[in-house]
Amino acid sequence: MTEQQAGSRIRVEALAIDGQEHAAQWAQRLGLPLQDANADFALQLTDDGLQLQQLGDDVPGAVRVDFVEGAVAHRRLF
Repeated sequence: MTEQQAGSRIRVEALAIDGQEHAAQWAQRLGLPLQDANADFALQLTDDGLQLQQLGDDVPGAVRVDFVEGAVAHRRLF
């Protein structure tokens, strides 16, 4: 796993079949580009929500956080 460099570049991309419009909305909301060939990370819109994926060779899997279910939801409610 590589360490994140200051000033890492992030792009937004849709993995969901009909997600382009939502990806464009997220990109505008966050001030991120939809296309950036030099991006280090991609904020990916999937059918299950958003995930952050490091780009490149031999990188770990995407990072997802679920605030609706499980222990995090319990802590949020109590």
